[in-house]
Amino acid sequence: MQLMSHSYRSTRVLANTVYCDFISNRHHTHMNSTIWVTLSNFVQYLGRTNQCKIDKTPKGWYIQFIDNSPEAKLREEARKTLERAELSEE
Repeated sequence: MQLMSHSYRSTRVLANTVYCDFISNRHHTHMNSTIWVTLSNFVQYLGRTNQCKIDKTPKGWYIQFIDNSPEAKLREEARKTLERAELSEE
């Protein structure tokens, strides 16, 4: 998830592309040492736990990172208050 939050913060990207980027790191965790047998199972888990938005297309699984950090929530709240202030001025 650290790779997703830094490299692919708000973009919709093919899951296989992210996986290839992840395994290019020499000290990565192998998929066969996790509870997920396939990348598809892992992507579906990310969707179920609301860590990523997922889409299945003929090209494969697409994922988009959902930023649930406290900083992101504060930014979103500040943006909403700014929008409300602009609407009240009009």
